[in-house]
Amino acid sequence: MEQRWPGIPIPQLPPKKAIGNKDVKFINERRFYLERFLKKMAAFPFLINSKEFLIFSRPTGDIDKLLGAVPKSTPNEQVEQMRQSLSIEDHLYDPIQKDRLDNQCKEFQAYAR
Repeated sequence: MEQRWPGIPIPQLPPKKAIGNKDVKFINERRFYLERFLKKMAAFPFLINSKEFLIFSRPTGDIDKLLGAVPKSTPNEQVEQMRQSLSIEDHLYDPIQKDRLDNQCKEFQAYAR
């Protein structure tokens, strides 16, 4: 998923355990961390609605195979996906305002030093 959403802080799933995975303490810890994972994911609606998350959350077979079957995005598709997901509108970009903000940041850095 990190390859499809570069730069987005995707939370890590809690690790699985082969031995002792029926232990009540382990189950409760894993449940806690899975809930935390889902809450962090919910902060990014575009991730929750992504093909990868839908495959993960509603598997209909081997998750690794299903994820491997999802076509890879081209760099242009990734850019467009980010624009749509993050509501980036190029026509609202104002280079004069950007320069003004850059100068204000530089002035603040000089003042802070």
